[in-house]
Amino acid sequence: MSSSKNQETKVNASMVNRVKEQFTKERYKTQEFTDPFSKMLAEAGDSKAMGRMGEILVLNQLSDVGFKAKLLNGIEPCDLTMPNGQNIGRLEVKTAKVGYNTAVRKDGTRGKHYSFSQIKPECFDIIFFVFADHNECVVRVGGRKVRDLIRQHGSLQHKANGYCIQFGENKRQVNERGQDDVLVDLTAENIKKMFKS
Repeated sequence: MSSSKNQETKVNASMVNRVKEQFTKERYKTQEFTDPFSKMLAEAGDSKAMGRMGEILVLNQLSDVGFKAKLLNGIEPCDLTMPNGQNIGRLEVKTAKVGYNTAVRKDGTRGKHYSFSQIKPECFDIIFFVFADHNECVVRVGGRKVRDLIRQHGSLQHKANGYCIQFGENKRQVNERGQDDVLVDLTAENIKKMFKS
């Protein structure tokens, strides 16, 4: 009887070079992050750091349009709070950098998408989505209609972790079905509308 030993197959330098060469030929051109904030997010590393940067961005943008929000410590159910008449509004911020679809289009490009996770609709009144693309960073805001959209069309992760939802390269969710007021730009007027919805 011959005894067979489990031998590791080691990858030698010649193989590494061949794989690298073939991969480089097939690889789709990757674009550099040219938008300063998107670049900072891309270099942040982990999702916690990206998320905190998104929260600070929204805090500052709210200040720029005349709202005084408070950044929370990261263990609260929401990310920021802000006075809303006699109440305190609960604000959630979700940040995602651009991802690419696997399917290749006829023109050789791949579609873009943005995936947001750990969304708990019961924990916020207004949600801000930070879309970090290569050449721009866009913040959109939503209220009740987005909460409904997430509950109906988001995929529920483990209940404690909340929902996951994906938006296309136009920063819209396919199930918005032509409604223009589900996610809107971050303006003072739109923030007020979202609190009323």
